[in-house]
Parts: sequence; structure tokens; C-alpha cells
Amino acid sequence: MTIVVAVRCDADRVLAVHRARQLARGLGWGDRDRCAFETIVLELSQNLIDHAGGGEIHLRGCEDAGLEVIAIDRGPGIARLADALRGGVSPRAGLGEGLAAVGRLGHELRVTTHPSRGTVVLARRWARAR
Repeated sequence: MTIVVAVRCDADRVLAVHRARQLARGLGWGDRDRCAFETIVLELSQNLIDHAGGGEIHLRGCEDAGLEVIAIDRGPGIARLADALRGGVSPRAGLGEGLAAVGRLGHELRVTTHPSRGTVVLARRWARAR
């Protein structure tokens, strides 16, 4: 089962994190792993709002009792993906650490981005490191 949350404002971002919390608790995840996954969802949701004017968060379980989030937008794409993955670079006033933090907190990260067409980010985390 996939949970889809349309993200256009802060209330939607909060809902996405709440759904992520429910999924992690349903798998019996401890606080550390649950909070890490919630932070991943929070960062990706915030990026949808700040950089793409909105998008969708897809949440679901994956193999070995893991969880994944897929963030999809139709925004301008990420012009400097390698820099975004390293952190410290932002096209806006932020710190530019969001996507880098997702990479640190997740066990798997994949990003596909196309100028003027949008970005898809897949992040996975397991309650035990793989």
C-alpha cells in the first residue's frame, strides 16, 4: 500500500510527516530510526514547497521491513545536483543542506532531475543498517 500526500503548504508537510510516523511505528521502529525517517520526509516535503511550488510525497514499505519515500515535483529541476548532494549550496536563502541531510539519514538515495521538467527523489531507510 502506498500513501500519497499532495504537498503544497506547511499543513501538507505536517501531514506527510505524521503519515511517516504512523508507518514507522507500525513496523515497531525505535525512536532513533523513526525520527530519522520523519526528518527525511520533512526535508523532502519542505524542498517541494520551497523549490518546486509543491508536489507529492509517496510513502510505503519496502523489503526487509524498510520504508521508502518518493518525492515528485514538476518544478525547475536541480541545476547543480552534485553540489546539492554535498550540501551548502542553495538557490534560495536556505542553508542548502536538505538533500545532503536526506543522504546522510537514509540508507539509499536516488535523484533524477530534468531542467524545467522536475525532480524525483527516492530515499529508503531500514531500522537496522544494511
